[in-house]
Amino acid sequence: FRMTFGLAYYNEVSDVSLALNPTDNYNIGNGVYSGAELGSLNGKVSYHVGAPYFGVGWDFLPKGKNIGFTIDVGGYYRNKPDVSLFASDPLSTPGLANDVQLETANIEDDVWTFLPAIKLGMLFRF
Repeated sequence: FRMTFGLAYYNEVSDVSLALNPTDNYNIGNGVYSGAELGSLNGKVSYHVGAPYFGVGWDFLPKGKNIGFTIDVGGYYRNKPDVSLFASDPLSTPGLANDVQLETANIEDDVWTFLPAIKLGMLFRF
């Protein structure tokens, strides 16, 4: 049995582009908008942070054997991401710009800050 502590540099940037059906309705912020009103939604989610890691692990190396297995279970703690969300023409629809900002804040609040991790490995004794 062992406990593991560490720090990982977590640098992820994801671009998001949604093609919306013009006849469907979408909830954005506190409003409901048709796909025709929204046009398209584009955005970016980015993490640029060191993420502390905590885990516990076990090694399985039978006596007299040179090969075994290891398992670690733990997770990374990430800060909230930076989220940018843009409608193709937010000024053409009243209230849309405010609802896009509200939706951006909602996405930032809904993202998990704990990223679970399971690591499996092999051990070789020389």
